Amino acid sequence: MLQIEFLKHLETNDKDRNLNWENNFLSIFPRIFIDIEDDLPNQGADGMSYMLVTTNKNSKEASIKLLNWAYDKGVGIVLNPHKTFPDFIFTYGMIWNFKETKHFLTLANDQNNKPILPSYVRSILKKFFLDQGVYQVKFKVVKNQNGQFDLCFCSSSLGNPPKSEHAGILKTLSWFLPSHYPIAIVQNSDVSFEAL
Repeated sequence: MLQIEFLKHLETNDKDRNLNWENNFLSIFPRIFIDIEDDLPNQGADGMSYMLVTTNKNSKEASIKLLNWAYDKGVGIVLNPHKTFPDFIFTYGMIWNFKETKHFLTLANDQNNKPILPSYVRSILKKFFLDQGVYQVKFKVVKNQNGQFDLCFCSSSLGNPPKSEHAGILKTLSWFLPSHYPIAIVQNSDVSFEAL
């Protein structure tokens, strides 16, 4: 039974959880059952919203149902938060990448197409920025010197934050995006930007 196989997979010591372990975990997770700890998202240490879930052999809620709910709400998922180190933390970017590609993680060199921002992701980002008091965020997909595409946010639309704050802003934005999306903050130039 897949649920039992998954629970045995979670018994692997943290030090032995390598890339192979993670790939197996991510391939099984959408097909198992979970228990939702709280009806409302909780704020994580990173300030982002997460649904807290556990799993055992008698869990009844299909994880795919939660994943389908989470991509529309802009929240992540923490599996087994009661442990010293949770078994896994899904960012929002991982969740909507799964919705679009059936993979939580995509290798950067496997991504030949331009980064996309589906309308539901734009809405989530827009709400996040509005909550921060930023009202007219603009972005553009730009081809970089390596022939790959960067998702660029217009500095003036973010209120022209000092360069010393760019790394923190980009780290926060990366939570909302698939991990293979390169992102940058750029000054206004001849590049045309579009509003979220």
